[in-house]
Amino acid sequence: MTRPKTADACAEPSAFRSPAPSILPFIAICTDCRKTTGSAFAISFPIDAKHFTITSGEPKAYATLSDHGNTITRHFCLSCGSPIYTEISSHPERVYVKAGAMDNPDIIHPEMEIWTASRVDWATPSDDLMSFREERTPPSSKT
Repeated sequence: MTRPKTADACAEPSAFRSPAPSILPFIAICTDCRKTTGSAFAISFPIDAKHFTITSGEPKAYATLSDHGNTITRHFCLSCGSPIYTEISSHPERVYVKAGAMDNPDIIHPEMEIWTASRVDWATPSDDLMSFREERTPPSSKT
């Protein structure tokens, strides 16, 4: 049985379980992710939505429309504003947990970059990661 992976944002702790195989973590370099993180990119850990459970707290949510017409709903800590997870209408079977919200972010090892066409000039690409100019649905991990 897979041990629960936990996320804790400020005073609003959340926990989730993912007994199914993990999906490859990724770095999103799209303009929307850049603006919502206040950084050059966002690092997310996609998991099967049916295995995701908020066990305490009640994150706040807001929704936006992407350039491709998808509704992106971002959930964040009501107390401190830290991003916790994202839902995307084109992928309702997944939630995208933010690596920075996890109790142990060291378990996250991004394996791809997506939306690299939106990369800011000063952000250095990684030679160690698969790279896609636009969206790429992360495949299931082999581990």
